[in-house]
Amino acid sequence: MSTHTYAERYVTAVARAVPASARDEIVAEVEASIADQVEPLLEAGRPRDEAERAVVAELGEPRAYAASLTDRPMHLIGPRYYAAWLRVLKVLLAVVLPFAALGVTVGTLLQGGDTGAVIGAIIVTVLQAGVHVAFWTTLVFFILERTGSTGDTVLDWNPDMLPQTQARGAAASDFVATVVMAVILGGAFAWDRFIGWGDDNVHLLASELWPVYAVGFLVVLGLTVVVAGIVLAHGRWTVGLAAANAVLAAITVVFGLMLTWQDRVLAPDFLALFGPAQATVAVILKAVFSAILLGVLLTSAIDPFRRVRRG
Repeated sequence: MSTHTYAERYVTAVARAVPASARDEIVAEVEASIADQVEPLLEAGRPRDEAERAVVAELGEPRAYAASLTDRPMHLIGPRYYAAWLRVLKVLLAVVLPFAALGVTVGTLLQGGDTGAVIGAIIVTVLQAGVHVAFWTTLVFFILERTGSTGDTVLDWNPDMLPQTQARGAAASDFVATVVMAVILGGAFAWDRFIGWGDDNVHLLASELWPVYAVGFLVVLGLTVVVAGIVLAHGRWTVGLAAANAVLAAITVVFGLMLTWQDRVLAPDFLALFGPAQATVAVILKAVFSAILLGVLLTSAIDPFRRVRRG
């Protein structure tokens, strides 16, 4: 269970929603305001946790409160529903767009499309899906506001919805997770090459990946662990470390996509197990591999920089 108080979590949420140039001043103002309002409640005998919860509940949704402090307009939907609209829109885009891209990739490949056709279909589909998601989400909130809905269920905000604050230091669990991932991937790669899978010792990956590409992949895995170790020792992500992590991911993804679309990843003996359906299976696996690689690139390129910004 988190040890961060409602006040700390609220201040952190407000700080993320205000311009960096005014952040220190606004944070100090919000902290002082909360402390001034909490003190009388403590003197009245209320527990600190209960008192802080009551105060931040009175202040309201942190993005809306931050906007009131900085005079930033929130009129696309209206101040009442803007924060809820933005939160729902972000979640829908994060869920819908990747699945739309994967679906159109598989469909285009099954129809015999080449690499150019796949890329073109992905771009068009993602743009169309994004426009539809944004339009229909906005329309729903427009109707809610104009019909006087109170939004007594999913739209109500309360202090328990505050995000947990993150320690400035990188969590040891992140480093452990990176090491475990590297060991599993590197071990699986080596196992496939030297032992194989099942009673028949089937090799999933093509032997031509060794030694150049395989060793290069293992080196990149090792460097990823090194970056994670430096982050842990340094106590936080920096722009340089985030960039290094993104570069390592980009190298893996570029070579991975190149080898995948050149049909140099899967072993012929493995595909032969599927008989007449091996061509279809190969196409589906290429689409799946591509989606996974692109997901790795997006995660590695975005998440560390988000942590730098939050830090």
